[in-house]
Amino acid sequence: MKQDLKENNQIEEKKTLNIKKIITLVMILLLICAIIWTSVEYIMNEQFRENMDKYLFMKEIQEDETKSIIIENENNSFVCVYDRYIGILSNNVLNVYNRYAKKEMEISLTITNPVFESNNSYLAVGEKNGKKFYMIKGKDMIWQADVDGQISKITVNRNGYVAISMIQTSNKAAVVVYNPEGKELFKTHLSNTYAIDTDISNDNKYLTIGEVNITGTTIQSNIKIISFDKVQNDSENAIIYNQQSDTGKLIISLKYCDDGSLMCMYDSEITMISDGNESKVVEYDNDTLFANINMNKKIVEISSSQDVNNADSIVKIIDVNNKDEKNYTISDIPRELLVNGNKITVNTGMYAYFINSYGMLIKKYISKQEIKEIVMGDYIAAIVYKNKVNIIEL
Repeated sequence: MKQDLKENNQIEEKKTLNIKKIITLVMILLLICAIIWTSVEYIMNEQFRENMDKYLFMKEIQEDETKSIIIENENNSFVCVYDRYIGILSNNVLNVYNRYAKKEMEISLTITNPVFESNNSYLAVGEKNGKKFYMIKGKDMIWQADVDGQISKITVNRNGYVAISMIQTSNKAAVVVYNPEGKELFKTHLSNTYAIDTDISNDNKYLTIGEVNITGTTIQSNIKIISFDKVQNDSENAIIYNQQSDTGKLIISLKYCDDGSLMCMYDSEITMISDGNESKVVEYDNDTLFANINMNKKIVEISSSQDVNNADSIVKIIDVNNKDEKNYTISDIPRELLVNGNKITVNTGMYAYFINSYGMLIKKYISKQEIKEIVMGDYIAAIVYKNKVNIIEL
């Protein structure tokens, strides 16, 4: 009798345990289904995603919730961003702050009207239409130079190689290239053209120059690629690519991709040079407001909505390889598009949208006053006002 009772209790315990297991399994399955449904809705349903970003993920940031740097000289200050630092140049001194708005150092620069260019941990600073040039890495000024022309543009690649475009005597243009230690590698002269943009490949092997000849009655752009190695060892054949574009096309910017292909942005289209061949990737239409080629193998474009009843703008991230397109809609008119690495910034005046390469919102900054300018780096962005700089961590 006692044995039967014990067996019945064990059976009941097993039943209770099995029921608990089933309930637990059902709850896990329901949770998985809820996660899948939420993920799908987040990706596919724009209004749902907007509410989640705002109320659950708290991606909206108010102006007074950020750390600020006070600009003491409101009429003569210039802001730059590099690495994890923000620099404010005023009265020949570059004050460098960290992401917590704490001053880290001061660097003396004989610069009054700067040209800034940053990449990775490098910051290049030149005097616009002057000769002074400085290279900064992290907290140190690693070299400086006086060039023999008037600086118009600077390019620095991720490894610290620098190309300085300048105008020399008799209005002749030239581009000079330095290595990360400040040694001049070579200089190329442009006889009848001006360098609109330059870029150095990520493997430090090639310099590309986007030139424009404006001596005639029409615009004539030209793309020239120079081999670093051949400049040193076979100078007569150093130019490995030299191609004129169609008459009337204006080259605007150049960008090397990680695989060595070259993106070329014109005023009417974007092309790609790969293995010595140039092919069209995107052609602008009447709705195109902004375009940018700074994201690796992707084109960022902002177009106005085709619906005349709203003022939406659509941020498009287009994959060059498979033409896959990710979109993010902004209910406003953009004033500025910035791209750095895999992050996008759209400035609408009172709002700043920070978006990733998948078309998802990283943060939305809400301002109480007109934003003067946004300067973007790999890790932080500077929201510039007349009397202060607000810091956004990306």
